[in-house]
Amino acid sequence: MFDLDNLDYLFIVFFIFVFSLFNFISTAIIIKYYSPQHQQNNNVKMFNKEDVDHLLENQKNEIMMKKTIELEETNSKLNNEIQVQAYKFNALRVRAESRLDDASEQLSEIKKVAKKEILSLRLKLKDSQSKLALKKKQYDDMAKSSVEFFSNAPICNSYELSNHFNDNSTSNGPDKSSPICPSSSSSLNSNSCSTSDSSPLSLSNNETDNLKK
Repeated sequence: MFDLDNLDYLFIVFFIFVFSLFNFISTAIIIKYYSPQHQQNNNVKMFNKEDVDHLLENQKNEIMMKKTIELEETNSKLNNEIQVQAYKFNALRVRAESRLDDASEQLSEIKKVAKKEILSLRLKLKDSQSKLALKKKQYDDMAKSSVEFFSNAPICNSYELSNHFNDNSTSNGPDKSSPICPSSSSSLNSNSCSTSDSSPLSLSNNETDNLKK
């Protein structure tokens, strides 16, 4: 045995106490936070294949749920866009149909007005044609009557003409009622030459023609 002082003895005792306390604390920490190897093996054995499959299935389900939510959001956006486009299309269709109806109504009105104008023009054309035909007929009748008049007019000889002019020179003035050719007064009366206003002119023309002959 060694002889030691009291201070040295106390120091050794204190050192032993501190060392034992340190070992106790470190052992407690190791036991609490660091399990032994056989305990870790037991914990690993607790997760079997079914648990792993279940965990994988849960992960797949979560992923599918996320994708489903994303698809639903995308579908909702697409549906909204489709509804907007359908509304615009319906509005354009209604507008186009209204314009088409207006155009058809205007076209029908234009057709009615055109038919009325065509009918009035046809009536005017028919009236003008009838007037033209009437005037042509009147002209033909006048030409025919003039031809008949000149063809039926009497031809006076030179002796009768000289007597007629001598009678007119001895009298006060020419007698318009007396015919140029006395022998043919009946034929002149039948043709109504003496009563018309144009008979003296025609007779004078005949006289001049006979004089020229």
